[in-house]
Amino acid sequence: MQVILAESYGMCFGVRDAIELALTTPHPRELTVLGELVHNAEVLRRVRDAGVRIAPSLEAPVETPRVLITAHGASDAAIRGLRERGLEVDEATCPLVRHAHRMLQRLVNQGYFPVIIGKADHVEVRGLTGDLHEHLVIESPADIERLAGRNRIGVASQTTQPVDYVREIVTQIRQAYPEAEVRFVDTVCQPTK
Repeated sequence: MQVILAESYGMCFGVRDAIELALTTPHPRELTVLGELVHNAEVLRRVRDAGVRIAPSLEAPVETPRVLITAHGASDAAIRGLRERGLEVDEATCPLVRHAHRMLQRLVNQGYFPVIIGKADHVEVRGLTGDLHEHLVIESPADIERLAGRNRIGVASQTTQPVDYVREIVTQIRQAYPEAEVRFVDTVCQPTK
């Protein structure tokens, strides 16, 4: 058997749609993409060649009147802050990331302490947690001990976490706190699965 490794990989539909939105904007020189649009140098070159600017983060200074939120999404507070800066905001948030936002908010509304399995410094996780008053991001099993004393625990995850890892963390939470009500909503996206 011969294995051939591709020079570049494909992308999920959420990232593909965000790129398409950036490339088809009617006034590309008036648009700045906030954060990482895609991990693909060739695609980023095409976006820049079209006249679209790219800033490193949501908080970066912007010289254009419009900004684009990447497929990773952002918190309502962050989007509100951009609008308060006088910027027009175009949303390219992946529908599956929006679903994760809705599911997490539903858990909070039902009285669960919100837990996100993922990387705390990842832009998607910062978007998921940006509107929460309190939460815990679990990056490793060692973080589970920080849930002590919580009676109702609502668990979601970053959409790109390995689903088997997420399920194992949920099992460990339930084992560590058998007296707690643990509600898990599977927010790992289908392309990742």
